[in-house]
Amino acid sequence: MLDIHAPDLTTQQTTGKQAGRPVVVFIYGGAWSSGSKKIYTLLGAQLREMGYVAVIPDYTTFPRGLSKEMEEDIQMAIQWTQEHCEIYGGDPSQIYLMGHSAGAHLCSLTIIKDCVRQWMNTTRQERQELIKESPVLAGLLQECASQEKMSLISDKGLGRPLPRLRGLILCSGVYDISAHLEHEKIRGVEEVSAMSRVMGNSLLSFGMNSPSMILQEIARTSPSLSSSTLPETSSTVFDAAKVNGTQEGSLQSDDHRSHFRSLLPEKILVVHGEDDRTVPASSSVLLHSALRSFLPTPSDAVRLHVISNMTHQAPIVAIMPSAKAPSPFTQSLVQLYRDFIDDSNTSTTIVM
Repeated sequence: MLDIHAPDLTTQQTTGKQAGRPVVVFIYGGAWSSGSKKIYTLLGAQLREMGYVAVIPDYTTFPRGLSKEMEEDIQMAIQWTQEHCEIYGGDPSQIYLMGHSAGAHLCSLTIIKDCVRQWMNTTRQERQELIKESPVLAGLLQECASQEKMSLISDKGLGRPLPRLRGLILCSGVYDISAHLEHEKIRGVEEVSAMSRVMGNSLLSFGMNSPSMILQEIARTSPSLSSSTLPETSSTVFDAAKVNGTQEGSLQSDDHRSHFRSLLPEKILVVHGEDDRTVPASSSVLLHSALRSFLPTPSDAVRLHVISNMTHQAPIVAIMPSAKAPSPFTQSLVQLYRDFIDDSNTSTTIVM
């Protein structure tokens, strides 16, 4: 189930289809074990007020499901949005996936795993060599095979490649499960937290559910990317391969990273509060570093904002309209998200 918050279309009814607006699919947090789309009605209202179509789905939480079921629900929400958002005035070529806390983890994991599946499907000859050095990639390769079988029998679209997103907005997220488990132990909450059980309760499954580690493993097993080989879209990768006389499944080694980059969202915004005690800001710094390894320098395709005096909930709660005194972060966060979605030039910044 999902809620849709769309700007008023009545003024456009006489002229036919409305010019498409950006669409924001928001995935809430709740430590993988709680949460509801109903809590975020005010967020949907804010995004609608900003001129966007907001889609807020519910998804399976623990103990009804584990990370696999959560990913599948997010996949279906993205596919549904891509297929139906025009009805509500949205542009299917301008879909942004936004998540907070556990939701940010699930957003990044779902998208990166989908990119891995597509990437491995076009490097069939080389991938066996790539994964020999990486148990994490070997495990993901097995998942790819399962996804391919699922796509043949699923009536929900599971296993189909996701559309390439216009953007990804990640707020206060967990991106390395093993590192966060150590943080939970320091806080004394590891026994009550569902995270370990949701993620499979083993070091290997932790790695396979850690976006930062997956990116690091792909970068580690692939040669360095030169800026001259980075494509703007996946099609340019295959055009380059044809020019060089190579065939699908036999990409030049330098193309592995550039091909993977071409599958990621066109741009990514990572936001974290410096005073976040629930998830340390180092989680976002590490993800940002891992993403940057796939980009030429300089580039603003991946932007990091670590904001002074901001806590765990603020990146989302601060922009939700409230009868109480507004948050000191409201104006700057609304402008940050607006600039990112509306393509204003904003350099990668770390504010400490």
